[in-house]
Amino acid sequence: MDTFLKSQKGAHPAIRDFLATLLKKKLADAVMVSACSPYSRLPMPMLLADARSLENAVPLAPVAPFNAARQAATLLRQ
Repeated sequence: MDTFLKSQKGAHPAIRDFLATLLKKKLADAVMVSACSPYSRLPMPMLLADARSLENAVPLAPVAPFNAARQAATLLRQ
């Protein structure tokens, strides 16, 4: 797995590639990551199950209007 951490592209693309690999190899059903959407100017925490949807992901977003930990806990309870 350490080969995913070696990237010349930068942190955001490296993390997106890593998350996409988790989804493609079925190591995760979905990932929760901040991503841009047509509904908000700020990246919002989203649950993404398709590796192609990670193109809009901003994994290291400097601002988060929501507490992603609370959202994840709510999703897991349901």
